[in-house]
Amino acid sequence: MYVCCLKIDEAKLEFDKMNVKYMKSWNFLICGYTCNNQVDKARSFFDQMGIEDPVVLSSIISGYLSDNRIDEAAEMISKVTEPTLETVTTLMSAFIENGRLDEAEKLFYRMPERDVVAYTALLSGYVKEGLFSNAWQLFNEMHELDEAEKLFYRMPERDVVAYTALLSGYVKEGLFSNAWQLFNEMHEHNVVSYNVMVARLIHWGKVMEAYELFCKSQEQDEISWRHMIKAYVQSGFHVEAFSLFHQMILSGILPSESVIATLLIACTSLSLLSCGEQIHVAAIKYGVELCLVVANSLINMYRKCGGVSKVKLIFENMPEHDLVTWNALIYMYAVNGLSMEVMQLFEKMMSIPFHGSRDGTLFMHG
Repeated sequence: MYVCCLKIDEAKLEFDKMNVKYMKSWNFLICGYTCNNQVDKARSFFDQMGIEDPVVLSSIISGYLSDNRIDEAAEMISKVTEPTLETVTTLMSAFIENGRLDEAEKLFYRMPERDVVAYTALLSGYVKEGLFSNAWQLFNEMHELDEAEKLFYRMPERDVVAYTALLSGYVKEGLFSNAWQLFNEMHEHNVVSYNVMVARLIHWGKVMEAYELFCKSQEQDEISWRHMIKAYVQSGFHVEAFSLFHQMILSGILPSESVIATLLIACTSLSLLSCGEQIHVAAIKYGVELCLVVANSLINMYRKCGGVSKVKLIFENMPEHDLVTWNALIYMYAVNGLSMEVMQLFEKMMSIPFHGSRDGTLFMHG
């Protein structure tokens, strides 16, 4: 009664008068101190009590967390033999709210059992930090897709990331009709959910449908543009691919080496040296010229489009070469009748250690 009326000092006097202090009395007094924002006194009496009562423990930890004393709450839990699931989940949520996701993650994986609240808390933390791949991995750790699905539908609230994680699961398992239905049920979409569906449509060869969905997205990231540009090039829509690239640059998204290499493939297919030179300039501008995949694509483009003089320069500036690089250069010298250069380059190549075999693969490209 005294505790409920917030008369904690009077409650303490009554407690001191007791000849025999039962567990219930300790609990009332300690919880009374935490309710009255006197968590240090509560902790002191808890230590005197010498018994790990889950109700009292939860009360003190809640008191620490109310004062944003997360480290003390964590320290207290670490000394408890079997903290309750609710107590650990509360601490984990506090870590997440304070930007300490790594510690929340460690706490989560130390839990002997986890409920939907714990999973939801960590998922929310991943979402808050934009770690969408981690969110999907967490779903994967639930052993089976149907388990992830059960968790999803038990969630009291489902945000866009939870939807996207399950959406990715459906797509990964080839359940495209389920994915499409879930996508249409979503009240809001993020760029990741659009990317998942666009990538799947492209995989099924539905490039135009993918582009329509791409256009509906209110936001595109580098992955969005990369998916569509690569799809256009692979489908032979080279003009459309270059148009998308220009739109991408105008939108402020910087192209990755993958995008540049894909566009160089288009230039090579069209035998357009001027176009390839423009993409080469873009590669230099965006700092990807010396990336292996880009440099190899440049060599292949210049070799096929008549820019032979630039091939050797690119080769010499590359920090590393792979078999594709050597193959392209040797082939170029061979078709131009430069047999001496072919032998010299071949001998140089053979003097350099490679990972993997050279046999039977040297002249496969061309």
